[in-house]
Amino acid sequence: MALDPSPRYESGDLLICPERGEVRNSRGECARLGPVNMRVLALLLSRRGEVVSRNEVFETVWRNQVVGDDTLTRSISDIRAELGRLSVDGKHIETIPKRGYRWVGTVRESGVTDESIEVRANGVAMENPRRRSRDSWLRWVGRGAAYM
Repeated sequence: MALDPSPRYESGDLLICPERGEVRNSRGECARLGPVNMRVLALLLSRRGEVVSRNEVFETVWRNQVVGDDTLTRSISDIRAELGRLSVDGKHIETIPKRGYRWVGTVRESGVTDESIEVRANGVAMENPRRRSRDSWLRWVGRGAAYM
């Protein structure tokens, strides 16, 4: 029995793929987040609209580790910087003073695991560029095998 893959999230013009550590926008630009930053982002996305306390983030992301408040603050800052570079929507993570953080905006979960996933923004679908290059490589190999 196959394990369920981690969900992918769509929010505005962003497609977030936690299992790959990637965030893509509708223009095809991509940013890679480190594993810790991606876990923080995935937690906020999975609890969209809810305030996630700092303690809950520490317990979920840094389980059995001792880290300071500045580690979480730096992680949120790094995530905001990458999302701000990719997105035209503006603010995504709201700080709730003395309580925690909340994802702002609509989020749609997608369980699609195929690499040909389409990035949708404002109703426009885009082909995954990795899929395109892999398909052309496979066609080239297939033609070579046919000649043999």
